[in-house]
Amino acid sequence: MAYSDHRLHLYDTTIGLVVTEDGIYLDNRPMDQKRLQAHKGINNTLLFTVTNRDRRVANLTGKTLAATLVDPTNRRVVITKLLEVTEGVSIKLMFMISDLAGITPGLYTMFITASSVADSAQPLYADLNNNIKFDIQITDQAASTVVPTQEETILLQVANVNTGAAADVYATSAMRGNHDANSPNPMHCIAVYVQNYTGLLTFQASCLALIPSTSLDSLDWFTADTRALTGYTGIVYVSFTVNANWVRVLSTPTSGTLERILLRN
Repeated sequence: MAYSDHRLHLYDTTIGLVVTEDGIYLDNRPMDQKRLQAHKGINNTLLFTVTNRDRRVANLTGKTLAATLVDPTNRRVVITKLLEVTEGVSIKLMFMISDLAGITPGLYTMFITASSVADSAQPLYADLNNNIKFDIQITDQAASTVVPTQEETILLQVANVNTGAAADVYATSAMRGNHDANSPNPMHCIAVYVQNYTGLLTFQASCLALIPSTSLDSLDWFTADTRALTGYTGIVYVSFTVNANWVRVLSTPTSGTLERILLRN
């Protein structure tokens, strides 16, 4: 059986800037041409090295720099980020995961301005033809899809006082726990929306591979937490860590209403 050799590369994403008497230019000549890229789903750092025409280090101490990302299809500003001047000579632009979360992958343009207390904002030119915008590709190579929040609004009655039970009890269906993620320390966060609720909320989990029984007294389930409420209106929040495949909520009300239950894990 043959095995392929898959290579990975770790390299600098440093972009050169050249300072002249009439501005700061992106060193993007043919011998050093590169398209900037930022990836959704991870934190991105773009480093710019700044030199003068003689290739000597240019001092940017006291300068405030800002990068503006523009959608070229409608010319709207997508995001503006401040850059960090490191050691007075380099510029660091960081796109956090949240910065790019709502941005559609594609080709965008960006421009950078520099200002100080004494001077108004001046553009950093992208080339020696006084163009200030340069291209940046936003990709979804590292993006992941957020699992939807599970919601229950209709509960099944699993105990009835009219048939001899001690109290009326209602249960959600078996909601997904750690069945898909298979995390070693999964946290389950539940929000229960109630109106003038008096009664007991019981939060249960199951380790079975298949869907557990809906029965109130089933040994398929064990109790992870409980909340006793009296005339409460609002959201009851419960979180617990347990390596279980299924989660359900039991409601034992004496008055009031339970409107909906949300689960994230």
